[in-house]
Amino acid sequence: MHAREVGIVSKDERSRWWVVPLDEARFRDLYELRILLEPVALQAAIGRIPAEELDEIESRLKAAVSDFPQVPTADLDTLESDLHIDCISYSQNPEIVEALKRTRCILVAGKHIQAALKRDIAVDPFMEEHLEIVSAVRAHDGASAKSALVNHLALSAQKAADRLAAFRATQSMPELPYIQ
Repeated sequence: MHAREVGIVSKDERSRWWVVPLDEARFRDLYELRILLEPVALQAAIGRIPAEELDEIESRLKAAVSDFPQVPTADLDTLESDLHIDCISYSQNPEIVEALKRTRCILVAGKHIQAALKRDIAVDPFMEEHLEIVSAVRAHDGASAKSALVNHLALSAQKAADRLAAFRATQSMPELPYIQ
């Protein structure tokens, strides 16, 4: 049920479960949804996110900046969750928060695609972008937070599309009869 909630699998009209393909078009569509909804949700969350939580997020981001690129994948996942899930969850609009759950599959897939490509720097150094957003949230500057998040998501969308194309060009996927 959790995989369905986050858009990894779906049920068809005959109650059969299917893996939802994560192709270029779906990546684009999910990022478009995030660009439309996340900034609005974050702006609505400003003033509701506890200062202590923002302190912890900022501390983790600064530590990752100083340790980069030797940042464990689990820490990167935490950093993504801090902003894109935890901060957003303080939004006053639970419908937006619920709609954004369908986009979480690209957070997970993005890191696995980067790892599969095995580049010298295996991950996107997004921490500075997150720090700019957290700084605006801390300052209760909704317009700046919204703008910085839109810019971050637009950059992320392009990088994700490039990585997905590189992955598809270099990786072979076995045919699995139970995935259609």
